[in-house]
Amino acid sequence: MPPKRAASGSQSATSSGVGATSGANKVPGMTARMLANAAKANGGGGSSSSSDSGNSASAAAAVPTTSGRTRSSSGAKPTPKKAKTTPAVAAAVPKASRAKPANGGPAKGVKRKAIHQLSAVVDQGTAIKDAPSKKVFIVGKEFAQGGFGRIYTCKEEGTRTDLVLKMEPSGNGPLFTEVNVFQRILKPDMIEAFIKKQKENLGLKWLGIPHLIASGIFEYKDEKMRYLIMPKYHTCLEGIREKSGGKLDVKSTFTVAKSILRSLQYVHSVDYTHGDVKAGNILLEKDKDFSTAVLVDFGLARMAASNEDKPDKKRAHNGTCIFTSRDAHRGCQPSFRGDIEILVYNLLYWLTGTLPWLKFELDPDRVYQEKESFCKSSATNVKKLLDPIDAKASKAVQTLLEIALKCDYKDVPDYTAMLKAINN
Repeated sequence: MPPKRAASGSQSATSSGVGATSGANKVPGMTARMLANAAKANGGGGSSSSSDSGNSASAAAAVPTTSGRTRSSSGAKPTPKKAKTTPAVAAAVPKASRAKPANGGPAKGVKRKAIHQLSAVVDQGTAIKDAPSKKVFIVGKEFAQGGFGRIYTCKEEGTRTDLVLKMEPSGNGPLFTEVNVFQRILKPDMIEAFIKKQKENLGLKWLGIPHLIASGIFEYKDEKMRYLIMPKYHTCLEGIREKSGGKLDVKSTFTVAKSILRSLQYVHSVDYTHGDVKAGNILLEKDKDFSTAVLVDFGLARMAASNEDKPDKKRAHNGTCIFTSRDAHRGCQPSFRGDIEILVYNLLYWLTGTLPWLKFELDPDRVYQEKESFCKSSATNVKKLLDPIDAKASKAVQTLLEIALKCDYKDVPDYTAMLKAINN
């Protein structure tokens, strides 16, 4: 089993090295624990600090670093803000650990010891010999980085296809976690076997899941570096959403939803959960082709076999606050039903540009309360939000959420029913 991450979840995948701010302004889409720390700082109580590796999923082109909004901690109406841009990356690297000390943190003036080591810069043209595949990969340009990891383009020797190469010092935990997920469930032969089976039953020809190309450890200037190589994709859905005024149209939304449902179906079929579905963690293989949506960033992915419905306050609110499931808010490990609940909140967000609890984003406990209230009358509440936009879309989203809400904690949702609802 890969080591447990101390991180509260990954940040918006369109960001690169962006952390929680302690003033009135914040970065939308931040993790719940980071937001709680920001709220604490705004209130003047105690001290808090967190480090973020900032290695996150995005695209092969530049995308905004934030969703372009500024909101006060009091929940005031968001005001427009020009979004910054940063070179994008085609797959996700988990965030650095944010270990919360039992005593609430170090005393004032005491420096917190760094949890992870900063990655050294690897020169362009460096050759990486991958022992398992007996292939050689040539390091290209670094095009994204965070607090600890660096992300480069690369090519297999003798080919022209750009790939994504992620590197961190071998002693770091974040990339180790994601490499383990890739090695366990994202091997090409496993994905192909699932596609073949589903093709026979349902005509599936393609699956929006990244596959492992190579991974391992190599020595560079007397330093051991861990690497992960995967496909490079075209663009990030979050960038498209932002450029479209913060929304997606009904057709685009449900085209993406169908692809991501298939992705989750595969992840769940191999007894894993994702835990952080959002536009920033969805990439398009082809520009403006929403049917090629790929689910990335497995920094919060977890094997579900040992899941128990036992909340742990240390895990409370893991994930991205406005989207994360009520199970995660309670402090439980990610669940199958939770992944569908998270997807539903994204569909609401993409279609309306908002969520009923968005103004409370700095207060994870309040967000949880609002989600609980929303789900108690889920059909009515979804209907209020979506019927004015599209009645059929509203009905489909109602069905997805109803299926998730009827599941027990360890149940796998009915994918046949959900895909039927999306297709309709």
